[in-house]
Amino acid sequence: MILDIAGAVAGLILLAVAADHLVLGSSRLARRLRISPVVVGVVVIGLGTSAPEFLVSGLAAARGDNGIAVGNIVGSNILNLTLLLGVRR
Repeated sequence: MILDIAGAVAGLILLAVAADHLVLGSSRLARRLRISPVVVGVVVIGLGTSAPEFLVSGLAAARGDNGIAVGNIVGSNILNLTLLLGVRR
């Protein structure tokens, strides 16, 4: 039980450090490329949210569940676009 709690705390600390590095690296990339940080943020968020979908869709397609693979891709893209429009307004 204590080991589980320590692992969860360590995971949260690592997550916070990694998120900080991601934000700093993304802003540095935006400055270097002379583009808006919003554009870099949208691309990074898009890639980050799509990575698990690639895995799920690939596994579903490998099992022959093509409907799940297509539904997963379409649903993920609709959600990303909806959230992006909500943030942009």
